[in-house]
Amino acid sequence: MPRALLQMLALLLLLAGTSAAVAAAAREPSRQRAEGASITSDGPLTEITVSPTLGTTMFRTGEQHDSCWIQDCLTVVAVRGELYGPAFVPSWQQGRKPTPYTPISQRTSGRGTIDAPFRIHTEVALGDTGLRVTQVDSYVVGDEDLTSRVYLHNDTATAVTDAVVYRAGFCYQGVPSNSWTGLVGPDRVGCVSPEGRLHQWTSEWPGATRLVADFVDVWRYVSDTRAPFPDACACDTTGTNGLVAGLSWQVGVPPEDETWVQSRMSVSGEALGDADGDGLPGTWEQNGYDRDGDGVVDVDLPAMGADPRRKDVFVEVDWMLGRTCVANSFCLDEDRFEPDPGAIADVVAAFAAAPVANPDGSTGITLHVDHGPDSVMDPSGRTWGALSRSTDVPYTRDILPVRPCIPGLPSGFNDSDGVCWLELAALQQDSLEPARADVFRWALYADVYAGSDSSGIAAGIPSSLFVLTGGAFNAGTGFTAAQEASTFMHELGHTLALQHGGADGDNRKPNYRSQMSYSWQNKAGVPLDYSRDRLPTLDENDLTESIGVPGANGIVAWMCASPAARWTATMPGAADWDCDGTIDPGTTAADVNGDGRLTVLAGHDDWAALQYAGGEVGAFGASDPDDDAIDLDRVPDHSEQTSLDTTVEPGAGVIRSSGVLSLVSGVGGQELSVDVHNPGAAEAAYVVGTAGLAGVPERLEVVVPAGATTTVPVPVDSDRLRPGVATWALTLTSPDGSVRDTSSTGVRVFAPSDPVVAAALEELQDPVAGVGEDVRATMLDVLEQAVELAPAVVLDRRPRLTGRPMVGSVLRVRPAVTVPTGARATYRWSRGTKKLRASGPRYRVTPRDAGAVLAVRITWSAPGLQPTTLTLRSAKVRR
Repeated sequence: MPRALLQMLALLLLLAGTSAAVAAAAREPSRQRAEGASITSDGPLTEITVSPTLGTTMFRTGEQHDSCWIQDCLTVVAVRGELYGPAFVPSWQQGRKPTPYTPISQRTSGRGTIDAPFRIHTEVALGDTGLRVTQVDSYVVGDEDLTSRVYLHNDTATAVTDAVVYRAGFCYQGVPSNSWTGLVGPDRVGCVSPEGRLHQWTSEWPGATRLVADFVDVWRYVSDTRAPFPDACACDTTGTNGLVAGLSWQVGVPPEDETWVQSRMSVSGEALGDADGDGLPGTWEQNGYDRDGDGVVDVDLPAMGADPRRKDVFVEVDWMLGRTCVANSFCLDEDRFEPDPGAIADVVAAFAAAPVANPDGSTGITLHVDHGPDSVMDPSGRTWGALSRSTDVPYTRDILPVRPCIPGLPSGFNDSDGVCWLELAALQQDSLEPARADVFRWALYADVYAGSDSSGIAAGIPSSLFVLTGGAFNAGTGFTAAQEASTFMHELGHTLALQHGGADGDNRKPNYRSQMSYSWQNKAGVPLDYSRDRLPTLDENDLTESIGVPGANGIVAWMCASPAARWTATMPGAADWDCDGTIDPGTTAADVNGDGRLTVLAGHDDWAALQYAGGEVGAFGASDPDDDAIDLDRVPDHSEQTSLDTTVEPGAGVIRSSGVLSLVSGVGGQELSVDVHNPGAAEAAYVVGTAGLAGVPERLEVVVPAGATTTVPVPVDSDRLRPGVATWALTLTSPDGSVRDTSSTGVRVFAPSDPVVAAALEELQDPVAGVGEDVRATMLDVLEQAVELAPAVVLDRRPRLTGRPMVGSVLRVRPAVTVPTGARATYRWSRGTKKLRASGPRYRVTPRDAGAVLAVRITWSAPGLQPTTLTLRSAKVRR
């Protein structure tokens, strides 16, 4: 049993002198209608009541018993060593009772719509401390959950730095909770009944800690410790008195200011079967997922190829479009962080070949990766089309900055390395539709995280968010396809609960052959796979070189101490563990995974251990691993991973355009440039091929040192340039003709007669005859001015919004425009002033849109050009 759990159980046993009367009250609580402010609706939550002292209870459609008990479903606050809460909680009868809240006010508002949810506003004072709590409970008709935002107001001149806010409650839905068991996932905690009904609390504010334990023990822990919950779950027991599950946040409040936390309490009205064990209820996979219960499917899983009898994993990939131009600086080539379809296809194939059995008799896992309308959706080869929600996001150099999330105050939003996850979490929430968040993991292709040059990171083990940061690798030139596939599979593995050693964090184990190990990630010739079997344990104090790793049927890799951290590999059989050049008889001791210790290294079968419900994914989220207490590794340790491994295929290379992307026809002295990167360990020769732009050479040769990037100048014959925007295609090959990489970008060519260009060129002396460096600098300034005025598209006629503005119909944007090659269009839909999640040219009108005006904001952009934006609006939506 983990030490953390032993410590917690010892504390709970110390506190456990609870009377039989309290235990009886927990088992058979009174079910009288509660006093307080109430709202009623058509359901599925038909009645919600909040007491004047922040107790909550709810009733579901057709049920006589409430979900939660108003005397034991609470908000409690600890601050400056004191605890504040309701005057009466059964489990506190023999413990340290809190200082009672002083009720101030209660009121209700709203209509139960998404624009005007039902709200219960409850305000209490924390004695005479000058601190107040306002709780706003919100409900939208059709939802399965109640959202609660808790504000802590500081009306004093002294900062609060040690407050703890608790939200916890008794698991009960007409079934005694002493038959329920606990479950825990990142940012969520709850209980599940024997029939599969769920009762769960989900944090919507970072930094939450969790606890599931016996009814009495949870509240006695709060009353006696007044500390944040210890991130623990008694998940293998039902509790003597039934279970309470809860969240806590440690927060600070500046003087005369406020802070808030937010959570959802979710209840399911039916058991949700999952025959294939992929974390997605079979009813979702068979009929589609209707998150808000309005009768309209929000995620059409059958159309996406989901199968209730075969495991499915869904990932939405968004990406940063590129670095933006800055004032007084000419626009350089945009770094594109868009996924490589070939790399994604390789990962999909690896999952399809997994040795995982399914109820339909097949083996493998269907991985559905949405990285655009044209990307492949399922094994049939169908593309995502209108079902795609993948899009680009604004460029940010460092997506996970190392800085306090809240300057000047302690913060639970930073991980142990000081990285702030708040902005990335907000970006995920803005980019991923709420209904999709229950089905899809979310991947972001970005530039850099935490100032490092690591290739990626996951938000937790397990989780539903991961990042690939190809922008910092290879001197900023990005991934090769093989490196991208390897990194994608590695970070996706973390979200599926795999660590760097499988079930543990021991990296580079010779008896663990998986993309999760740094010994196998980004290695040429290594299969793109997780471990398929559990190889025998290795004791680094007792290694037998003559047998190596028994049972290994492929390459065995280990680390040598000299030279430091040298990666060594051999075929199955004998292994020179101590790297002395000989196979020694008997046994020897060696640090074969290079972690500076001599330990016992366990093998692991990855595919058999995947946890499909993680983070947000699944019916109200993830269930917990089979352990008594959960020590969350919120962020996997990638500190060793400082760059892409140089063990790559000889001759591999990367090509990208660089420098200016705008030219003037008829003006001499201009040039373009490309960057060629050699990720290998030896010098390499390349041939650069260009196409699509008249006036530039079609073939250039370059030799690039190992691990270096060389900028290749590309001369321009300006007399052959034609005004307009062209796609400049680049191909990088080896001298033998092997294609190593391709890329393309848009190049804008201006005519000398362009008004802005002409005005500036008049000041130059004989610009056509040859341009010196000073004159060239002036010309670039001229082009910058021209770019500032050049739109991305030319509108032949105004685009229009087609389709009937009625519930159930589809609105479509029909853009009749002249779009230059390389331009992209993005779509942002809104209902009145509320932004919607839809991000494509089509939108299906929902019942929530009735009576509102829908709008779509279209933005066209292209390299080196200013965006063009247009907004289209519908008539008022009718039912």
